[in-house]
Amino acid sequence: MQGWVERHPAPQDRRHVQVRLTAAGQREATQLHVALNQQAEDLLAHLPPGRRAATMEALAWLADALEADSTRLTVSPVAPAKFGRGDSPVAAEGEAE
Repeated sequence: MQGWVERHPAPQDRRHVQVRLTAAGQREATQLHVALNQQAEDLLAHLPPGRRAATMEALAWLADALEADSTRLTVSPVAPAKFGRGDSPVAAEGEAE
C-alpha cells in the first residue's frame, strides 16, 4: 500500500488534507476494479435472469447516485452494513421498498 496515495494540503483550508492516487495507486485501483467486476459477474451468474436484471439495474442506479454525490464526499468512520441470510439492501420485484 505504500506509495499508492499522495497527501496535499487543501488550498481552501489548510486544516484539511487532499489525498490523491499516485500512478501506482491508479494501477492497483484498476486491477482491483477488474477483479471485483469479475467476482460480481460470477456471483450474478447464479441468479435467475429476472433477479439478475433487477440487481444490475439497482447497482447501476446506486453507482450513478454515488457518482453524482461524489463532490460532497468526505471520509468519516462508518460501520459496514451487515445483512443476514436472505436480507438485501435491494427490494425484489413485488416487494415494498
